[in-house]
Amino acid sequence: MRLKTYQIFTLVFLFFILVYVVLIEVQPTELYRPDNWAQMSISVGASILTLVGIITSIVMSNENNRRVEFNGNLNAFLKKTEEKERINPDRSLTGVYGNSRRKIQAIIDTMSPLRYAESIMGLLSFFLFLASSLSAVLGHPFKLTLGTFLFGVALLTGYVLYVVEEFAKIDRFSSPLKKKGKLSLLAVRVNGTAQHFEGEENEFEISFNHPIERMEFRVRFEGNIRNGFLHATVRFRNGSVSFIPDSNTYLSNFGFINDFQLTLLEKDLDTGVLQGSEPLDLSFDLVLRSERGSEENPLIARGLIERLGEMEVYKYCSIPEDILVDFVEIRVYEDPFFKSNYKRREIDGFTLRVNRQT
Repeated sequence: MRLKTYQIFTLVFLFFILVYVVLIEVQPTELYRPDNWAQMSISVGASILTLVGIITSIVMSNENNRRVEFNGNLNAFLKKTEEKERINPDRSLTGVYGNSRRKIQAIIDTMSPLRYAESIMGLLSFFLFLASSLSAVLGHPFKLTLGTFLFGVALLTGYVLYVVEEFAKIDRFSSPLKKKGKLSLLAVRVNGTAQHFEGEENEFEISFNHPIERMEFRVRFEGNIRNGFLHATVRFRNGSVSFIPDSNTYLSNFGFINDFQLTLLEKDLDTGVLQGSEPLDLSFDLVLRSERGSEENPLIARGLIERLGEMEVYKYCSIPEDILVDFVEIRVYEDPFFKSNYKRREIDGFTLRVNRQT
């Protein structure tokens, strides 16, 4: 069994105290007074007993509530990732989903409820301070009086380290990683035909002479990412905008109303699946024109949409023929705090402009 930091520190501290007390002759100073020592030990012990009581009854309870909420979010992410892998026919994404599950499960495993039994360390330190007080009053050798007191200090220090270490876990996992990532465009197909693109860095352009029905991007992401996903912003020449997440890497189910307006069907899963720092090659398909209600673009929901009333939700966009694409922005976002829809962060992206579309 792997020992934790506070356990290692406590055992090492106890060992050195034992060596010090047994092998080294310890004599009190001239200022030593048994009554004063006893009073000091009792005061310290009483303070420790109060501290342990507050930590056990209030602080640990609040921390466990925080862990329940944190693990609830992670378990929802995990369950949805498993579901997406099960229904996604693209087997090339198996490694991506598997990596995400392993990362999330590893965090869940470290976020078990706090063990109130660890409070025994704090209670034992109280009894050791009390024993040190009694040893001084009863006139026992100073080595015994000092040894019991130092043992109490060792256990108390170990208990405090345990509390600090455990309480810092959620903050450590929720602290954002250093922002570092690069999204590169590898290939683009329009209406099933590969296109030559020009440009550099994060600005590209293609020429296409027909209305765009579908765009397929092949991209590579390199860098650190946490709960990441791809997202497209399609801007049209009439000033309209459509927001389209990548269904492979975005966890929430979504659809479109009013031809091209995004609506989320699961707002509590507004997050992504990409984890880790290994380079990733990903495909991102944008279906822009598809007949509503057809086999290719089925109706996936009908109901009350917030602020809009009764609406029909379709799987893909269905942009009218007279609306032309001006440019597409592809971005990779992440959710560094493991909280859905909370302080999302853009990592990197590029823009692809479409020329001569008629």
